Amino acid sequence: MVEDMQEIKIRHGEPEDAPAIQRLYTHPDLYICTCQFPYPSVTLWKKRLTEFAEQNIPHFTATLDDQIAGHLCLIIDNHPRRRHIVSFGVGVGAEYSGKGVGRALINVAIDYAFQWLAATRIELEVYADNERGIHLYESLGFEVEGVRRKAAFRDGKYCDVVMMSRLRTIE
Repeated sequence: MVEDMQEIKIRHGEPEDAPAIQRLYTHPDLYICTCQFPYPSVTLWKKRLTEFAEQNIPHFTATLDDQIAGHLCLIIDNHPRRRHIVSFGVGVGAEYSGKGVGRALINVAIDYAFQWLAATRIELEVYADNERGIHLYESLGFEVEGVRRKAAFRDGKYCDVVMMSRLRTIE
């Protein structure tokens, strides 16, 4: 699956992407906005991406000018009564921020979840101080459902997390 938005290309992620994805997540501007720990190893990312492939977990990379600029992984709830729910984790390289990479990845994730996984709900959590992220999610149809106070520990302190979701509209 390849989607072309201007010069941004989205494709399924591969274990061979590990070095480039690891480079994205070593930047403080990225890992501070995610649940990832600082200083991830290439070995860790290679293991993750190999497990994604072995377990058929959908994940996508965005390339810009032939460089990996972002990564998104879908998380499918396995509980029988919650299989209609998909969430995701997304990361965009600091040097690609504001260039449409996150939007392109999330649009592919929305389409994949609703059109191919039969999801009726996509949910996410975002740090309350990530105003750019919240604005992006709202512009893509996600709505705030609530705030989990002091729900995550990051950079030496507890911080609030905003819960957001988008429901599938069936026509």
